[in-house]
Amino acid sequence: MSQSICYEQPLNERARALLRLEFLFQQIHHALSGPSTWDSRAALQGLFDILAVTGRNEFKKELLK
Repeated sequence: MSQSICYEQPLNERARALLRLEFLFQQIHHALSGPSTWDSRAALQGLFDILAVTGRNEFKKELLK
């Protein structure tokens, strides 16, 4: 078994937020491919989480840099 696992530990808030956004977009993409109503709910929850992350003022300021 030669499969390796990489654990990323972000050093600052910006990196953590960007990794969180990447995860949320992957989660939404996966949920949209599902046929059930639970998949639709998961996709909507992911969108709400993205809005929560990007809606923070310090995150907006950091992205504009």
